[in-house]
Amino acid sequence: MSRAKETWENLAVNDAYFAVATFDKFRASNIDAETKEDFFQSGHEHVAHIWKEFENGFGVTPEPRRALDYGCGVGRVLLALAEKCGTVVGVDISPTMLDKTQKNCAERNVTNIELQTVSDFVAAEAETYDLVHSYIVLQHIDPKVGNDLISKMIERLVPGGVGVLHVTYFDPSPLGRKLRFRIYRDAPFVHRIMNAIRGKNEPIMPMYEYDLGVIFRTLHENGCGSSFVRLSDHGWLGALIFFRKEEQKNF
Repeated sequence: MSRAKETWENLAVNDAYFAVATFDKFRASNIDAETKEDFFQSGHEHVAHIWKEFENGFGVTPEPRRALDYGCGVGRVLLALAEKCGTVVGVDISPTMLDKTQKNCAERNVTNIELQTVSDFVAAEAETYDLVHSYIVLQHIDPKVGNDLISKMIERLVPGGVGVLHVTYFDPSPLGRKLRFRIYRDAPFVHRIMNAIRGKNEPIMPMYEYDLGVIFRTLHENGCGSSFVRLSDHGWLGALIFFRKEEQKNF
């Protein structure tokens, strides 16, 4: 099992909702029916927000036949997208996350979803989407892998389709804290030692900086001539990149 998969399986088993939305009320010890509804309501609010951005930015109201939610976790955004799309494909690295998503969909009688592992997604080269979406996910993936995934998502977007991808591009932490985090992230045995000293067993959520220029070049090369950005700050500075693939022209 890869280190990334092991990390997210650990989080999925022990603290799945907090791993998706890092607020204490979503800790496993605090999750009940009410807080779970708050959790899924935040997904609906997010989807309503990005729909308004698409409408204001591109002058279109998306009506996707087939959409992609990359890094679906336990289905926070996937369930909201399912109300607006014909079919939504949810992808996650953690089988336990996918199991929890399936259970959440079944409890809410949501049937227009397909779930895939990352390997499934990578192999499905012929699949296309009217909408691609990934939010607070790519920041946890090494850009050496993440940029290839971004390319696949953009390549598989159909002409006229829209997308929004969220990445982080700068860690504003003081130098000492920044270096300590990178040691823990890149030398996990050090973090395990510190966990043992502190009497804890918490995996570190990796965070990475992306080169926005690489992403915009990928958009340009794939015919996404219309785009705009909304900046974010979740401790690391980030960007939500909205884009639309140009319609094919018939001459």
